[in-house]
Amino acid sequence: MTDLKIISWIFYALEMASGTGSANFREISQIADGINHAVPTDKELQQSLDALISVGFVSKESKRYQLTDEGKLVLMAAHKNSNTISQTWANLHKLLMSHIKLP
Repeated sequence: MTDLKIISWIFYALEMASGTGSANFREISQIADGINHAVPTDKELQQSLDALISVGFVSKESKRYQLTDEGKLVLMAAHKNSNTISQTWANLHKLLMSHIKLP
């Protein structure tokens, strides 16, 4: 899986795990497993969340993460015209390509 695909996976998992609040690593990891039938490593989680924080889509308080208003807008766009988890994830991956530049 590419780095950007991992970031989109974790972003989507955070949305589901946090609901209207925030989520910790364990909660995000559990939801990520449900989306992709794989458990992300701590490194994948941390690097993804750091990338999302750097572009202003996620904020961190203590050991909990939550979506920013800008992050919520990106996720709303990913859900538009999408009926499945895999379709939403693919849409989110495409949207993140224009926001996150990887080496």
